[in-house]
Amino acid sequence: MAKSQVVIAKTPRLLRPETVPEFQAMFEHIYGAVNRKHYSDDHLVRRLMEEINVAMELARKDRRDAFAIQLPNIYSWYNAVANRYGIDLQEVLWKKYPGICSYCLRESNCVCGIEHPEISKEDKAILLRRLRREREGREPKTLREHQELHARLYRWQNERIMPIQVVAHLAEEAGELSRDLRHCKSGEADDDACGEMADIASWMFATATRLSLSPIDDLVWQRFSYECDLCHSDECQCKIVP
Repeated sequence: MAKSQVVIAKTPRLLRPETVPEFQAMFEHIYGAVNRKHYSDDHLVRRLMEEINVAMELARKDRRDAFAIQLPNIYSWYNAVANRYGIDLQEVLWKKYPGICSYCLRESNCVCGIEHPEISKEDKAILLRRLRREREGREPKTLREHQELHARLYRWQNERIMPIQVVAHLAEEAGELSRDLRHCKSGEADDDACGEMADIASWMFATATRLSLSPIDDLVWQRFSYECDLCHSDECQCKIVP
């Protein structure tokens, strides 16, 4: 997906975002200029991975309360990567998860973790394309609706495993994203990288749901209410980027 293909939604300044594109636009408004000034493509990806590594440490130490802050931090850098590479997060989420698990093809209570269904890539691709056409216009719009969809798909499976295992999946997907982006042109993301971005979001949703946190849209808004969490300007003015 080329950088020029993504359209950042026009959101009234300081109005609380609800949809995935509105949150993406908010982070571009706050950090777009400073990120372009201070960060290369690779640097942005490394910052995302650093924040996910912090989450791994918090999970290892069972500091669940800290995720109310750390998940928004991850989501901020996740959006920074999406904006840099021209990735439409609403589009990639629905393409990978059109109301079903894209691996076992169930509409709820995914069983991938225990049954490992054998469905050919070709059959999956055909079904997913058909479902996207049939369900056009019915995709989740708000960030919360996306989290609710992923809870319907994966809550049962994720409740069977420890929180650190959920976060480990998040870290695994970030590593796969880094690998895929290394082979992309600067500022562009191919289909594999876009798929990994959808998977990262899915595991962020899973983390919030598994830890019984507030919905991720509330967590993000509490920390980034159309302002930088450090300098508190609606367009980041930080002189030294931490």
